[in-house]
Amino acid sequence: MPEAGVDSLLVYGFTAMIAHFLMSLGQTLFHRYLGHSRFGGRFFKNHIQFHHTHYSGDHVVSTDYLDNGDNNTLFFLMPIAVIVSLSYLFLRLDLLVVQLAAMSLSFCGHYYIDNQYHVAGSWLGRFSWFRQKQQLHFIHHRHGNCNFAVIDFFWDRLLGTYRRVESGGMHCDICCVTATSPNRNVTLRRRTNSGCRSAPNRDPGEISRTTLI
Repeated sequence: MPEAGVDSLLVYGFTAMIAHFLMSLGQTLFHRYLGHSRFGGRFFKNHIQFHHTHYSGDHVVSTDYLDNGDNNTLFFLMPIAVIVSLSYLFLRLDLLVVQLAAMSLSFCGHYYIDNQYHVAGSWLGRFSWFRQKQQLHFIHHRHGNCNFAVIDFFWDRLLGTYRRVESGGMHCDICCVTATSPNRNVTLRRRTNSGCRSAPNRDPGEISRTTLI
């Protein structure tokens, strides 16, 4: 019986791991082929005309995550529904529950971490793994044709879209803004460069000036 219990845990763990990697791969492919291609339609429009407009170049963080309210979440829920529906035909009920739970947690994790990448002074900034992935994500916002993953950047390596952080880190202009109306009027505050490494030969005065995104 103990051996059977261990075997079950291993099967559950393997199922959860595969479910996460499926979510991770789906996010990377959707981001690349829908978020950065006109084929994506509304998803492309929302992603490029809002997200990449407000977070572009060196202007990649704000005091609060900027969202236009036109959420792309439903686009990511569609492949989840397809995978779960197909899994229902092949998996036992207990494995289906594990898969659904793992995919749900993975989805929430992708959404939350992606938001935290763009929040100045995020509590996750204390962790080196977060700062490393954040730098890779910022490179995506600077160039737009690489690092489409949010968590598992090995997918970009396999797809040939990986771009490493340049020596010395990436310079980031942090614009502290507060949304005050549905029209996205903003109040200028003070910008700092916490959480981002300064590029070589940058004038510190250039980093500290106030900019509106």
